[in-house]
Amino acid sequence: MNQEIFTDALVNAGTAYENGNYELSYEWFQKALNENPESVDVLSKIGAVCVLLDKYDEAFDSFQKAIDLDPDNGENYFNMGNAYFFKGEYTKSLDMYAQSLVKGLNDEIKPRVYYQMALICTVRGDAKAAITNFKKFEESDSSRTASLDPEIIEEKIKVYLMDDDIDEAEKLAVELVNLDPSSLSSYMVYYNIVLAKGDYKKAESIVAEAEKYAQLDASDTFALNTEKISMLNAKADAEPENAKETIDTAIGVVNGLLKIAPPLRKKELTLILAELYMKLQDFDKAISIASTLSNNGKVEEFVPNNVEVDGSEPGDEEIDNMADEDMQKIDDMIASGEIDDNMGEFAEVYYDESGNEVREYSDDLSSMILGDETEEPVSEESTEQPAIEDLEELSEDFNDRLNFVLLTSYAAKEDYENTRRVSGYLKNSSNLYYAYFARYTEAFAASKLPRYSRAEVEMEYAEVNAFFRTAMLNREGTSFAAVFRARMYAEVGKFAKAEEMANLLDTNEKQAVMEYINSCRSAK
Repeated sequence: MNQEIFTDALVNAGTAYENGNYELSYEWFQKALNENPESVDVLSKIGAVCVLLDKYDEAFDSFQKAIDLDPDNGENYFNMGNAYFFKGEYTKSLDMYAQSLVKGLNDEIKPRVYYQMALICTVRGDAKAAITNFKKFEESDSSRTASLDPEIIEEKIKVYLMDDDIDEAEKLAVELVNLDPSSLSSYMVYYNIVLAKGDYKKAESIVAEAEKYAQLDASDTFALNTEKISMLNAKADAEPENAKETIDTAIGVVNGLLKIAPPLRKKELTLILAELYMKLQDFDKAISIASTLSNNGKVEEFVPNNVEVDGSEPGDEEIDNMADEDMQKIDDMIASGEIDDNMGEFAEVYYDESGNEVREYSDDLSSMILGDETEEPVSEESTEQPAIEDLEELSEDFNDRLNFVLLTSYAAKEDYENTRRVSGYLKNSSNLYYAYFARYTEAFAASKLPRYSRAEVEMEYAEVNAFFRTAMLNREGTSFAAVFRARMYAEVGKFAKAEEMANLLDTNEKQAVMEYINSCRSAK
């Protein structure tokens, strides 16, 4: 062996490695190995570089040679375990880690074995084993710094949440914030845990602390205020006695963000504003705001608030054509006799928009939230902070949410022409509740419009009821379908059938539907 060539090759390989040039590092390590083919150190380093270059077969070969040359060295097994870990072969990785512990490891490497094993247990969904390995990791750490690493604390939080130990996860989140009080992400981890517990007062205080202590650029501030909107929206649902005050606060934050938002974010915020007014049951305001975004059921280029609603509407023929394709399957079922075509008389009904099922549609809002209405726009002269990033595109369900606001508001106002029109846009939504709600309201609106004969209305009710029956048979949104079938049976005076459907529901849904059935019975 030429010691000078060997040493120079190692130095060059190490320098290239440290600078991220792994291909060149690999070449220099190979030169060193050519000088000393039985160097366990070089074999281990070649294996490590091969893992980074996704050359796993060669990595395994190098690590195995190192094990064969020095079978009592636990570090060689640890290196092989890491290769299996990064390839995603966790069972083999655990086996190698276990062998490394049997052979023995120094104080620096031993904690890392337990940490890797904890990560594998997390991936495999074994929370309790992961927690045990995290504890071993900390106990074996002679530096006593393992519990002070934010990344490790975040991994532990994930495990405790997986184990449904929210209290322990919250304790760790407090540690995370205290370790890095300038990091917004630390506050957000803590905030999300507290929000999951439904502690809205504490959630608000965490947001306030983040605003005060975290290092925020303009985009961070915008995101934090968006989080406040979501939290306030959830709080309004959880604390109905204070809902108006909470929603008013949310509206103030949205208005503040609208002053500084780029175009696509402004569209999202405008829709959220309409949803909030809908929740307040200020349906005129909700319609006015939502209409600035709507062009016959589709989002149009953003226009400022207070723009007049486009008066153009599809005609009766266009509305009817919208249903043709969807109703073909239902027509076939009617022809086969699968539906009950004796629907009876129609009763006068009150449309109750504030039912529980409507409140279930807050998933989109739960990922967005509010800010302070006194927040000023970012100065155009400022170059200290990056501009607020615009969305690349609107959310996939934007049009559906928009039409749901309009449909709900028109129905609550008993504007059945517009209810009928907008339901045609929404009934093919991928969101089952939106789609089912639209089909139901479309039929209900027809029953209120004098231009539809009783025979036409009965036929449409029969079609929609058949559609919901088929949905239940196919196990698609069965709870929603049962709710609407119960309502429709009640509206036509078939109270026994309505109660049959109601009895299929859970306690809360059943109570709400029974109240509706009884209101229809009283109207009779």
